[in-house]
Amino acid sequence: MSDMSYQQVMKRQKKWMLYYLVLLTLAMFITSYQPFFNGLLLGTTVSLYNLSLLHRKIQNFSFKVDNRPKMHRLGTISRFATVGLAVIIGFELESYFHLAGIVLGLTTMFVVVIIDFALYSKQESDS
Repeated sequence: MSDMSYQQVMKRQKKWMLYYLVLLTLAMFITSYQPFFNGLLLGTTVSLYNLSLLHRKIQNFSFKVDNRPKMHRLGTISRFATVGLAVIIGFELESYFHLAGIVLGLTTMFVVVIIDFALYSKQESDS
């Protein structure tokens, strides 16, 4: 995958996540399930941060592989730490954040990546 197409994938995935965050914010204000949607919003926000962090680390990693300096890690510990922080917030503020919503929100990144891959890999193979 070329660098330009990877940039397009990054933008597309972040755009989908932001649209989803807007929908969650609207749902939080419209429905009476505020703790659940607060949790979903918190989990999705952390998921978007982790996705952005992962994209940045992958770009740095591919640059370093191309230029052959010392290899570095992909930041797994920092992504786990943000997930842990979101879960701790959920435990401490149970009246505001539903833990199931946080966990579902944290998985949003993976769902977006899988859907994006499924939709656009078929387009690339057809052309």
